Order: sequence, then C-alpha cells, then structure tokens
Amino acid sequence: MDLSVPYLKNPPSVIPINVGRQVFVDDFLIEHTTLHRSFHTPRLYEHSPILKPETSLEMNNGICPVACPFNDGVFYDPKDQLLMIGFSRDGFHWDRTNRHPFIASSQKEGTWNRAYLHSAGGSCLIVGDEIYFYFGAWSGLSPKLGGHMYAGGSTGLALLRRDGFASLDADTSPGSLTTRLVTFKGKYLFVNTNTKDGELRVEILDQNDQVIVPFSSNNCHSICTNKTMQMITWQDVEDVSPLIDKPVKFKFDLTNGQLYSFWVSPDLSGASYGCIAAGGPGFTGPVDTIGVTQYH
Repeated sequence: MDLSVPYLKNPPSVIPINVGRQVFVDDFLIEHTTLHRSFHTPRLYEHSPILKPETSLEMNNGICPVACPFNDGVFYDPKDQLLMIGFSRDGFHWDRTNRHPFIASSQKEGTWNRAYLHSAGGSCLIVGDEIYFYFGAWSGLSPKLGGHMYAGGSTGLALLRRDGFASLDADTSPGSLTTRLVTFKGKYLFVNTNTKDGELRVEILDQNDQVIVPFSSNNCHSICTNKTMQMITWQDVEDVSPLIDKPVKFKFDLTNGQLYSFWVSPDLSGASYGCIAAGGPGFTGPVDTIGVTQYH
C-alpha cells in the first residue's frame, strides 16, 4: 500500500499562499535550505491537572472516576500510550516524519497522567502567543477496583508557542531557506521568528532566482527579536503589493535563530485569514481576521 503524501512527492509548480500562516512541518513550501528542522513539543502547564474527579457524578461511585474530555484528535500510539501528531495539508494524506511523543505520559505509578492519554476535540485553542492543548489523562486508580484503564481521568493542559510545531534553525553560521514559487494576494509579509540573539533578513526572487529590486536582503530591515508576529520591511518600500499574483520565491537569510512560519496579510494587523482550530479569546469566528488585535 502506497502511504506517500502526493503533495510532498509532486508539489504544484506554483503554490498559492493566500490563506493562513505557512508553517514548516514538512518540505512542501521549501525548494532549498541549509537550515535544519527541529520539531517541538508543548510544555506541561505547571498547575495540571486543571480538572480532577471531585463531585459525586465525577467520582462514579468510586468505580471509574473521570473529569476530562474523551474524544479523538491527534494520533494515539497504543503501544507506547503516548499522543503522537501528524500533519496534513489536504485533510486526506498525513505526514508523520516526527515519531516522537507530542504529549507524553509520565509512566509513573501514582501520577495523574500515568499512562492512557486522550486529546480533546477541536485539537487546540490559540491564546495570544501560545497554543493551548487540553487532554484527558488517566492514572488508572480506582477506589473500588484498585486499578482500571479508564479510572482516574483528569484534564491536563499543555502549552506550545504559536506555530511552534516545527522550526527551521540556524546556528552562528548563516543559513538560508528559499521557498518554491508562490503567489499571494496580500500586501504585508509577516514572520514568526526567534532571532533575539541573531538576525533574519528576507529577499524576494523571481522565477529565474534573480532578486526583485528593491526587495533584496541588503535592503531589508534586520529582524533581531523574538515574536510570533513580526512584519518584514524594506528600505523605501511601502509593501509587497506590486508582487500580488506574481510567482515569486521568498529567501530567508537566518543567523543564530529559528523561523517558525511566514505569511502575507492584506492588513497591517497581520491577520492571516487562516483557520484557528477551536478558536480562542478575542477571535470573532473560525478564521483569523483580527491579527495583532487578538494579542491584546
């Protein structure tokens, strides 16, 4: 059975990026890079579990106490009893290059998240600079039965940087990433990057890999910050609207930092107009139409 991902095996000659933040969980958008990819896992919220069985209903007469969501979402590995994660750009084909646990059980007897884990429906919430993952975790402790797979269910919370599933990284030696040909309808280029100890510059190339003046790396204002939404600007350039609907490549020159995503927004707010999973505080619907406003 062929389990290859068609859009990775044979990507389009030109890729529209009109909707959503463009993340680097795979090579779909990448033509060439000297950067290395790192997959990231969320940190466990220090006050987890945020819900645990307490009421008479939740205690279930001491048989299988539960106070947590119970529905499917990201991949569950029954062998290791860990939450894995897969990525899809079409909803049908899934890439699971990274086989490490996304949210891991403690596997320690007596802990609230000892073994069995279950993701919450909706997958995640976007809250400011972070993604919130709620999940069910089972201790296996039953007051009446002693132990049971579905006993002792509590709700945990794990937090991840927005777009932080994967980053493309450079150390003190400069590296670069050049995208495949893309088109866009926006006016303002944004990135999610951590270059507080480094630098990021961007240039835009034509179909023949020639720099489109004035969008050169030398003319780009240097980015030395750690932000999940940072606009890219060039000297004496108002925006990238002259390139709307024209096939171009973005070349990211990075030193000592991480690049998580990029997108071209029609608004100065940085709104990506991409889907936002289960939503989050400040959003007005199922897509990001407000950009930086959500951070406040």
